[in-house]
Amino acid sequence: MAFYFESFPTINYQVSKTVTKKCLDIIRRYDVPYYYYGDNGYTIIRKADHASPESLAFTIYDDIDNYWPVLLYNKIINCNTEWAIPEDNLEIKLSKKYPGISLFVTLDDELLMNTHSSDAGYRIGEMVYVYNASDVLIGSGKLYEYNRSFGHMKIDMESFDLSNGTYITDEYNMKKMFIARKIDFVADSVYGFRDQDGKEVSPYHRSNPEDPSSTIINLYIGDDAESTLSNLGVDIVTIRDYEKERNEEFYILYAPTTGVINEIEREVLKLNRLTNE
Repeated sequence: MAFYFESFPTINYQVSKTVTKKCLDIIRRYDVPYYYYGDNGYTIIRKADHASPESLAFTIYDDIDNYWPVLLYNKIINCNTEWAIPEDNLEIKLSKKYPGISLFVTLDDELLMNTHSSDAGYRIGEMVYVYNASDVLIGSGKLYEYNRSFGHMKIDMESFDLSNGTYITDEYNMKKMFIARKIDFVADSVYGFRDQDGKEVSPYHRSNPEDPSSTIINLYIGDDAESTLSNLGVDIVTIRDYEKERNEEFYILYAPTTGVINEIEREVLKLNRLTNE
């Protein structure tokens, strides 16, 4: 099993303008055929909090060089985003991944969610400027994520006191949107909505079919949002909730048997020989 990478071709990698270095072509990707996922092809394990692919390989196979079967079999490409981390580390990751604040913005001065206009067409990386009702600038920051269906902006900026009539605009003061809700830590803002059976609920679902203002997103940006939605049987899934659920999924891994690993290695060796000819 230690010979897996020996069949990979080498390429000339340009380190600088004048220096090249021979290295393995790690850009190659292989997918494990479905028939290797049979009942006798693996065991299910839960990795320890601080286990790395190498330490896990030593625990399972008594060989740190056999980290690759775990990654390949579980279709893990990037360990920075697809490898479970302890909860304390997750909070640090959230603060770095989601800096600044969340703003829920609308074109409607009655603070009913409305983003159906070119005035709502903000771009990622654009600077956003916050003004109070007296047109005094009170803050600015860079927009790094924007869910237009929610009117949800994630902006790298310091918090401010939100009052009636506070609005945002762009650098040229061409696009004006009112701020309906502000959340000081982005991870506490909404990722989505679910019913009590765990099914996704559209942000534009109306709790009262006759009332256009009764959409889930309008209730969320209103007063007492959590209790109001809870009474309707709708749960708010925060970004933190989503990230924790996703991180928890990464703890459960398939550990392929040595027999399956040998078969995969032989197939990859054969494929590399064919493609290198």
